Amino acid sequence: MSSVLKALRNQSSPLLQERPPVWLSSAVDTSPGRSWRWLALALVVVAAGIGGWLLADRQTQEVITEPVVTTVASSRYQLGAIPQVRQPTLPAAVAEASSQPAVMQSRGAEQPALPQAINLNDVSPELLNAFEDAVAATDGDDAGRNSVVPDLRDLDLSFQRSIPAFTYDGHQYSSRDSSRWVVLGGNRLFEGDSWQGLTVVRIAPAYLVLSKNYQAFQQPALEDWTSP
Repeated sequence: MSSVLKALRNQSSPLLQERPPVWLSSAVDTSPGRSWRWLALALVVVAAGIGGWLLADRQTQEVITEPVVTTVASSRYQLGAIPQVRQPTLPAAVAEASSQPAVMQSRGAEQPALPQAINLNDVSPELLNAFEDAVAATDGDDAGRNSVVPDLRDLDLSFQRSIPAFTYDGHQYSSRDSSRWVVLGGNRLFEGDSWQGLTVVRIAPAYLVLSKNYQAFQQPALEDWTSP
């Protein structure tokens, strides 16, 4: 029996000889062109990954910053926008009352014009006496006081100051011109006489007409004159 097994072992021993090892790496193509293709493909994959990451990061930043930009823009103060101010409308009665003081003030500023002395260059003494006689004839009882010649006290202040002060000491009126006279500052004067720059133009029953620089005015009888 043992001999039979030994014989079978000897016959099968060539079949049990060790086979050469099989290398798995021998199936891979190790050519240079094939290696470069794999390297390029790897680079493309890496670049695509980096690009996708950058794009995603940028979109994330835009999404985050958009609300901030919107908030800042909404909180800005715009210059140049001037709000309209409405003026209150006053009632008609109040508006009229508020305008009355200005009207009254303007009216109060208006002063009546002062009378002017009679210019004897325009009206001669003879013509002036004729006017005075006509006024005396029509006025009746007031003939001695009425006159077209203004009173010295009613004239302009500067003109009043140009008239020297004098005392009115005497007054004589007569129907005859030669019998009329006045006494000013102690000097008897007849119609046509001059004294201290003053000329006697007319002697009426209740007043005296004098002139200075051909500007005629009247002074009440027996009333002294004091320059203001």
